[in-house]
Amino acid sequence: EVPLQPTVAGVGDIRLVGKLQFVDNTQGGFCVAVTPEISFPSGSVDSFRSEGTIGLMPRLVIDYRFAGGTFVAANAGYFFRTSNRNVDYGVVRVSDQLRYGLGIGLPIAKGFIALAELAGAVSFSSIEGGPNYVPVEGLIGARYAHRSGIEASIGGGGGFTSAVGSPNFRIIASVAYLPRAKRK
Repeated sequence: EVPLQPTVAGVGDIRLVGKLQFVDNTQGGFCVAVTPEISFPSGSVDSFRSEGTIGLMPRLVIDYRFAGGTFVAANAGYFFRTSNRNVDYGVVRVSDQLRYGLGIGLPIAKGFIALAELAGAVSFSSIEGGPNYVPVEGLIGARYAHRSGIEASIGGGGGFTSAVGSPNFRIIASVAYLPRAKRK
């Protein structure tokens, strides 16, 4: 049993994510990219919305774009905790993790894409006799991409496992700028 009583809702850690794409697949085909991420402890640790430390995560992404804009993607990364390397919650320990995701995007109208994602993690340390920390959750949502390169996304979902901090429901929103080459 978790000894803390988390609050119902709130904001999590702030994350900055970059992307370096090695192959342009806007016309279709495979793409390989790296997406380094840094997170800053801005959420509540007691409510399981913060790692409580600066986190670093190099991540590899592979995706395939079909004609018409449908895409599938997979990613995997290693999350490094810069301090508080092992955090114990009663019978489970949260430490550095292998994090992964699988996703799909389906065009639904000009500029709009429906999205679905399955994401999870596996912690590399456990309390003797206790389970590994293995959260898994699913999200669905939509993204609007304007020709200027500005994209806005919104979605929601929840956890599939009863891992510590796994949400009953999560709402996400993001704004991104993706510079595009000018058409000739």
